[in-house]
Amino acid sequence: MSAPSVGNPNHHLWNNHGTWWVHATVLHRGLVQERIRRSLGTSDLAEARCRRDLFLESLAARQDVRLSIRVCTREGAPKAG
Repeated sequence: MSAPSVGNPNHHLWNNHGTWWVHATVLHRGLVQERIRRSLGTSDLAEARCRRDLFLESLAARQDVRLSIRVCTREGAPKAG
């Protein structure tokens, strides 16, 4: 899995009352989208980034789903990917 965007090392992370969470969107058989949100169980940002990376790697390794990602153009405008 590639590293998170250099411009935003906290991509897919948010802090909810002191606990970091990860969120991602997956496609089931290319037809149905599912938003996945999981508590990372830590208040430490560095640890949250590590746990996020492991979580996203586990999703990427699954055969039954595909991560839905957004790719930015050179102008910085988001484009579906």
